[in-house]
Amino acid sequence: MKPCNQLRVLVTGATGGIGSALSHRLAQDGVLLLLHGRSEQKLRKLAQKLGAETVQADITTQQGREKVLAASKTFQVNTLINNAGINQFGQFVEADIEQIMAINVVATMKLVQAFLPFFEAQAWSTILNVGSTFGSIGFPGYVSYCASKHALKGFTEALRRELSMSSTSVLYVSPRATATAMNHERVDELNEKLSVTVDSPEAVAAQIVEVLYTDRPTSQLGWPEKLQVKLNAVFPTLVDKSIASQLATIKAYF
Repeated sequence: MKPCNQLRVLVTGATGGIGSALSHRLAQDGVLLLLHGRSEQKLRKLAQKLGAETVQADITTQQGREKVLAASKTFQVNTLINNAGINQFGQFVEADIEQIMAINVVATMKLVQAFLPFFEAQAWSTILNVGSTFGSIGFPGYVSYCASKHALKGFTEALRRELSMSSTSVLYVSPRATATAMNHERVDELNEKLSVTVDSPEAVAAQIVEVLYTDRPTSQLGWPEKLQVKLNAVFPTLVDKSIASQLATIKAYF
């Protein structure tokens, strides 16, 4: 169990639904926070509530990542939570592939790459990547998003094994559907139509914090999602058939 008073955490995408709830939860525990986002106004408002430091930057650019790293060194960050990301719902032929991969995958990988020399020079450090159930189960309407989260999951797993003899822990948390402003109203309607259980950002944040404190390498949140992920890995054709029975409904919300 990591002591809260020794954690100095950078949260990327801190002003989003999960990011904000996570920042509030960590602040309640007395964790020192450096909050990242792209909106200076939103960052300032959140930081004032939590007594946190901020760094405004676009981490899809090298200049933005360098700014975040410089602020993290000054703040003496020892924990990086990669929460920044975007979602896209709709038919694949209209997907903005470059945008979703740039934010969800490339920016995260390059930020971690920049942080590693800084982290490995410390007695201990932690990288926690926030993924998605769709990083383990491909789902219609989220083709590019699923691809980005599959990539993030694979990146985390490989990096954890590469750094297993180092002082840096690499963790992966996979939330299920979460009620955030990132979801289009069509997504909310579809989730209701399919009877999908949707977690609050606060519930997800509580589980992420538990994973962080206990250094749990990989965590899939929610039931029956835990079972569905295992079924998809072992019997993907069963999941194919289940999703096929819902496909007309899903496409109606494109």
